[in-house]
Amino acid sequence: MKKLSIIYDVTALCPWNCNICCMGATSDKTCKNSELTQAQKLDVVRQVKELSENGYDIRIDLSGGELFTDTPAHVELLSELSSALGRNKVGVSCSGYGITDKIAEFLGKTVHDVEMTMDVVPYRPYKLRPVGYSVAAAKAVPLLKAAGCEVGLQTVASSYNSNYADALAVFAWACANGVDNWSILRFFPSGRGAAYPEAAMTDAECEAYVHMVLAMTDSLHADHKPEVDFHYLMPGHKKHTDVCRCVRHSIGILPNGDVVSCFWALDSSTGAVDPKFLLGNVKDNSLLEILNGERARYWSDCEHCCELSDKPVIYSERSDVYDVLSA
Repeated sequence: MKKLSIIYDVTALCPWNCNICCMGATSDKTCKNSELTQAQKLDVVRQVKELSENGYDIRIDLSGGELFTDTPAHVELLSELSSALGRNKVGVSCSGYGITDKIAEFLGKTVHDVEMTMDVVPYRPYKLRPVGYSVAAAKAVPLLKAAGCEVGLQTVASSYNSNYADALAVFAWACANGVDNWSILRFFPSGRGAAYPEAAMTDAECEAYVHMVLAMTDSLHADHKPEVDFHYLMPGHKKHTDVCRCVRHSIGILPNGDVVSCFWALDSSTGAVDPKFLLGNVKDNSLLEILNGERARYWSDCEHCCELSDKPVIYSERSDVYDVLSA
């Protein structure tokens, strides 16, 4: 079985308008005009199930935008995915917006885990997020824990929150509130985040941050500690590798049905930053057909370094594929 992680951004509608949103999500409801219909979203479930029946071990996370700006539609979608794959193969990534006791109870029965972003602790001002952003996660955590959900917090590490005080505060909050997992991602200046190139940390800065966090989490005494996980492109920990996961291990699906090799390689209009990242669209071809297509083979047949950085391709088993895409 080939393991494949799918991030499905089901909508670009979001109440937050974050300065660094990697996909340019917006509170402007006209963005839904280009979104897949509910029938087309449910057909994605069929396509994902088809993958699982053809040698793929699928893990799918529904995200956005903000998933619970359209609760009835996405509750139905999550129910269908959970039925098709099993709840252990389905996750949710959100801000905490719209999570009530009822939604938390539903998620506890339907998905494996719910992950929310907390770059700094609630009520602390942060240049890259709107006021109140972390508060939504803070309010949702106890509801989700009470419903039996596995809860994760995600911190996007940037030059603005990579100091010891901010890292300690988030970790201590996670410990005190029973959070199960704290994952730390590397900030990429994609989407609207392209306006903040100074927020991106160098490899050396990432490595120093990783070492600082590991030392901090080891030394802090608490009755409960979340598991700490780092993005694979952050040097300094055992999971680190420069080898890209695109198509070999992960893909993204955008609100309009475009399938992309990398869910960070997006511009502020929620489109691929370069045609080579665009694999196809679920309205035109099934996911199975797309993953067996020529554009996907550029990624699956060639081992790359991350192409959002300036590092070169490591080696290529089929150099002609790049010629096709760059023609």
